[in-house]
Amino acid sequence: MEKKILIIDDNLDYADSIKIILESAKYKVDVATSSDIATKKLEAEVPDLIILDIMMQKGAEGIIISRKLKKDPRLTKVPVIMLTSITKQTGFRFIEKDPRDKRFLPVEEFIEKPVLPDVLLNKVKALLDKTT
Repeated sequence: MEKKILIIDDNLDYADSIKIILESAKYKVDVATSSDIATKKLEAEVPDLIILDIMMQKGAEGIIISRKLKKDPRLTKVPVIMLTSITKQTGFRFIEKDPRDKRFLPVEEFIEKPVLPDVLLNKVKALLDKTT
């Protein structure tokens, strides 16, 4: 069965490039460019995996979205990969030490932008394999 992935990123060009990579591996991919669009898409269909940007329209909106996802009983088990370019934007090395905290930032993986296609596909596959 084809796995469904939702990309939530306000940069449509970047989201489309990630979508192309994922579709080349035969995933079904949808894109939401805001939290409002993501909410509507998630109400209509639960994906098998979510790729979420940290920095969006309202600053670090991805952190707020990740918390909402894990509080929703329909979505709590959906793995989330958080993409970030925060190091490039701030100079702060956000991922050097694993910042995951189940209360503060409930995501399964972090990837720095720009991401190499093989790295992305390997992380996606590993997370999807865990949920099957």
